[in-house]
Amino acid sequence: MDSHELAFAGAAQQARLLADGAITAPALLDVYLERIGRLDPELRSYRVVLADSAREEAAAAQDRLAAGERLPLLGVPIAIKDDVDVAGEVTTYGTAAHGPARGEDAEVVRRLRAAGAVIIGKTAVPEMMVWSFTETLTFGATRNPWNTDYTPGGSSGGSGAAVAAGLAPMALGSDGMGSIRIPSTWCGLFGIKPQRDRVPLAPHDDAWNGLSANGPMARTVEDAALFLDVTAPGNGFVAAANRPPGQLRIALSTKIPPPLTARVGRAQRAAVEEAGAVLRELGHEVIARDPDYPMSGVYGHALPRYFRGVYDDVITGASGTVGCADSGVREDWWLVVVPADQCHPWRGKRSGRTCSIDLRRRRRGRHAGDGDGSVEGRGVPATGGDLDADVGSPTRTVPSDVQRDGPARGGRAVGLGQQGRANINPDRGQAG
Repeated sequence: MDSHELAFAGAAQQARLLADGAITAPALLDVYLERIGRLDPELRSYRVVLADSAREEAAAAQDRLAAGERLPLLGVPIAIKDDVDVAGEVTTYGTAAHGPARGEDAEVVRRLRAAGAVIIGKTAVPEMMVWSFTETLTFGATRNPWNTDYTPGGSSGGSGAAVAAGLAPMALGSDGMGSIRIPSTWCGLFGIKPQRDRVPLAPHDDAWNGLSANGPMARTVEDAALFLDVTAPGNGFVAAANRPPGQLRIALSTKIPPPLTARVGRAQRAAVEEAGAVLRELGHEVIARDPDYPMSGVYGHALPRYFRGVYDDVITGASGTVGCADSGVREDWWLVVVPADQCHPWRGKRSGRTCSIDLRRRRRGRHAGDGDGSVEGRGVPATGGDLDADVGSPTRTVPSDVQRDGPARGGRAVGLGQQGRANINPDRGQAG
C-alpha cells in the first residue's frame, strides 16, 4: 500500500495495519504531516498542526504496539475541531479574542487518547461557530478539497476538508444546526450528529442550550461507528454497522424547512429520486410525504437556542441548560432536501447555491441522554414537529455521488443523511 492509499484507508483499517505490524505509528503520522505541509497551505483545514506533540505520541504508541498492547485507535492520528479543548493548546472558537491554553483535555479528547489516538491538530472553524462556511479574518478561508472555489461548509469545515483531502483519517466535529451534516455533505463524508449526551461535551456541557453535540466525520461508516464505540462505549456501533437493518418505512420529500428559502435544483431532486429507487430495490417501503416544520418550533425554540448559545459562548465559552419532551411518529425514516445555505464566495468570486439531502428517522417518545428521558436529569421543551429531531435526536450524513476522483455533480458533493429517534438501539441494526 503506497502513501496515497494509506492516507485514504480510514481509521479502522489503519488500526488493523498498525496492530499487524504492517506500518508503524510514526510512519503513519509522517504520511499525514507530509500531506498537510504540501496541501494545507491552500486548503487551510487546520488552525494549528501539533506536529511535535503528535510525534511524541506516535512514538509512545509504537512502543506500546511493540510491547503487544492493542487498543481500538492505538497509533491512529485524529484531528480535533477548534471548539473542543486539547490540553496545552488554546481553544479559539475561530476568533482572536480567545483565552489562554487549556489545562486539560475535553472529555471526548480524553476518551480518544485512552483508545490510543494521536492528536494531530485542531481544525478551522468560523468565528463562534455561527456560519455554514469556514472563514475568519483571523485565520483565513478554508477551501473545499473537491473544488477550491467553494467552501467545505461549516462550522466543522476544517474537519471536513482535512478528512476529505486525506490530511487526517478521521476528525471530531460538533453540530448544533448542521455543523457536522453540512460539511459532511459538501465534502462527501460520513458524518454523525449523535443524540444529546451520547458523546460527552464536558467541560462545555449544554452547548447551545441543548442544540449542540460532538460527533465523528469519517470516510467510512465503520470509522464513524468506531469513533462512537470509543467515545460512547457499551453501545456496539461497529457490530451494528455490520448487520442488515431490516425493512424500513421511508418518506421522500423535497420540502424546504422554514424560514429558509432555496431553489431545489434538478440535480438535488434527482439524487433524492435515485436514492429512493435504490432503497426500494433493497426491499424498503418508500413513500412521498413532507415532514412537519412548524414555525413555532423555528422561532420559539430552535433560533432562540442558537442565538443564546452564541451569546453564551462569547461571554463564558459554554452555554446553558435545556432538555426534552415527547413526540409521536408516523414514518420510520424521512428522505428530504435541506438547503445547506449558500456556498460562500472566495475573495469576490461568485457564490453558488447547493442543497444537502437529509434522510431523517423520526424519533419515538423522548429524545434524551442515554435512556433516562432527560439530559442529566433536566427536562427540555420540544420544538414541535420534525424540528425536534434537529434539536435533539441523532442525525448522520453519507455521500450520494462522490467517487474516488471527485463528486459527480459539477464539482459539488450531494449527501444523503439519516436523522433518528433518541436512544437508537444498535442491537436493532439502527446505528452506524
